[in-house]
Amino acid sequence: MKFLAITLITDSRDPVTGAPTPTRERFREVVAAARLAEQLGFDGFGVGERHERPFLSSSPPVVLGHIAALTRRIRLFTAVTTLRAEVLPRPFQRNLRVWHGSATSRESVDLAARYGDPLFSANVTHPIGPYAELIRYYRERWEHYGHDPAHAVVGAGTAGYHAAPTSQQAVRAYRPAFARYLAFHEEQGLEPVFPTLEDFVERSSALIGSPQQVIEKVHRYHEEFGHTALHLQAEAGGLTPAEHRASLELFQSEIAPVLRRAIPDPSFPHS
Repeated sequence: MKFLAITLITDSRDPVTGAPTPTRERFREVVAAARLAEQLGFDGFGVGERHERPFLSSSPPVVLGHIAALTRRIRLFTAVTTLRAEVLPRPFQRNLRVWHGSATSRESVDLAARYGDPLFSANVTHPIGPYAELIRYYRERWEHYGHDPAHAVVGAGTAGYHAAPTSQQAVRAYRPAFARYLAFHEEQGLEPVFPTLEDFVERSSALIGSPQQVIEKVHRYHEEFGHTALHLQAEAGGLTPAEHRASLELFQSEIAPVLRRAIPDPSFPHS
């Protein structure tokens, strides 16, 4: 299994003081997160494209270009690139792998299957059901278009991540991050799908708990998705920087090795 760290570069506040973070400092934090991801052994780092508040990531290639100058091994990618549905990019690099995002649209899933491209399920807003249904549809359409079923590759996101030696420690530390989740929904006039932290931990794709609990939850989702790539949030998102770093270190030392052994890496022909 491959592990990716991604960010949408939200316009955030200091988790302790609540003061707004200057934009320049936010970009410094993103660069630091990318360098940490490489240091810890993540396979990739991505910046998603967004053009509305509270996001600052309207031009990921500019940010990634700067990160490329400061890193050596980690693969860099746009976590989201906004295109018209029927338009495919024409990259300079040959055999560049284009992942199609999947959240709610069967048409997007069909397009990925038609072109023989991998699918990345957003998997962040709802419980597992709707996403599993779209992934099953992708595999059906993949075969319909005559592709080898063994070459259908799926990735999936997570709604949040925090691991600690015990589940109680992990949940307690994550409460400020969940409070930000609720505040964001209130600011946008949205009803949260998961109204309590306990419900969020139980029914969402968030990986919050002890290392063993995180491993077991990834396996439960893998049984439904068959995914071989997984993304985590690259930035603290309500945790303190020290908590976030310790959690990522725990992921790479106790969680990732187990999952890499249990779930084979994706098979990409012609790469």
